[in-house]
Parts: sequence; structure tokens; C-alpha cells
Amino acid sequence: MTDDSARHLPHSAHRYGLDPVDYARAMECALPIAVEYGTDIPKAQLVAIQRAGNLPAKHALLSNNQDLYEEALRYALATLWPAEPKKFEDDIASLTPVQAVRRLVRETLARAQRNPDSMRLVAAENLYNRADVPNRIDVLEQSPVILQIDRALLRGHDLGAFRTGVSAEDVYLLILGLSGFATLHRNTFYALYGMDVREAHNESGVIELACDAVVAFLTTPMRTNQDNSYTHSSPSEIVGESVAASLYDSEEIWQE
Repeated sequence: MTDDSARHLPHSAHRYGLDPVDYARAMECALPIAVEYGTDIPKAQLVAIQRAGNLPAKHALLSNNQDLYEEALRYALATLWPAEPKKFEDDIASLTPVQAVRRLVRETLARAQRNPDSMRLVAAENLYNRADVPNRIDVLEQSPVILQIDRALLRGHDLGAFRTGVSAEDVYLLILGLSGFATLHRNTFYALYGMDVREAHNESGVIELACDAVVAFLTTPMRTNQDNSYTHSSPSEIVGESVAASLYDSEEIWQE
């Protein structure tokens, strides 16, 4: 666990009455366990989580396996999101639109590389749907990432630096695709092509590749046929019709 992980937490540490560092230690222990066992966590593994977080034996965090799994999933996503929106907003005025986008891409890729167990749990949830997150509003906290990207894009549009017809969701789709590459393809890619994406120089190279790819995508003069986005939302009771708009309405929950 890093100090960075302890600072960037969901609100659960406070809800469970835990010190953020103890909470983070418990969750760091829980991540690989949740990947392997899902909601069927053996007692011995619960004891390991309890000891890692210095928790009482009958602490509420350990009372229900489904709740513990979902807490680990919330924590995993929080460790993967870049810096808090308020901090990014304070910094963005001093950056060019291209610098702001590069910073977001670099932070996102770096956090994915530093938190491989978080990436594995997110991938496992998408494979096995243990928490049924598409149909529930009580599992995941709202992500600040689309809001951050949207603000960078708006500034780029205002200054004429970025093309139109690209949404924040389009950009994040590109970023996530490269962020998840090491988790989803490392072993087979290495076996087939002899390139280990976890080697330090390759991790740096993938970050720069992602930065260049996203900036090239946003600054290309290539014409497109779509209106304002390559991708489109599927309205639901959970996210509504606009993810970015809902985040603008509720961004105060992310303020320090």
C-alpha cells in the first residue's frame, strides 16, 4: 500500500469508522482474495484481511462476504482514478489543453501499473458480474474521470486545439483500453511476441504510447461522419442520459 492509495479512498473508511490507513491495508489484502474467490471468501482469508487492517474480529466490514467483495471493488476503482477533480481544476489553468490531456493519460496509466490487483478485480467483475453493477445504484461511487476529461476537452475546444465530434467517453475508452492491456494480455503477448509489458522500460513506453495516441486522436484534422461522439450512452435509471452532466451536478462530493 502507498500513501497515494491511502489518500484516494472511497467514503467507506469513514462509514465503517476506520482509520484510512487501516482501511486501505485491509482492502489491499482483500483485492487478490476477491479476484480468486469472489463472494465465497473462506474464513482463513477473512482472518488475513482482519489482521492486515488491524480490525476487530467481528468488525462490520467482515460480517458479510457480498458486502466485503463490493467494498473491495469500490476501493479498486478508487485506486485507479486519477487525482481528485478539485486538484486537477486548480492545476489545469496553468496547463495547455494538450498538457492537461497528457497528464490525465499519464496518471491513469501509472495508477493502473501501480495497482495490478485493482485492475484484476475490475476485470474479474466485468467477466463474472458478481456485483451486478449495471443494474444497481448502490455499489459503485461516482467516478471523477469523465468530468476531468470533459473539462480538458472543453478548454481544448475553446482554444481551438482539439477537434469537435469527440466526447469524454470516447477519450476514456481509448485510455482504458491501453490501461488494461497488461492485465488482460501480458502473458499471451509475451509468449507470442517476446515483449513483457511489465518490464520498466515497456511500462514507460506504454504510457508515452497512450499519451501520443490520445493527443493524436484529439488533434487530427481527419474528418468524421458522427455528430458529437463516436460512442453513445445507453440511458438507464443508474446513469441517466448524460454521465458528464450528472457528475457536474454532484461533483461537490469530491471536494476536500
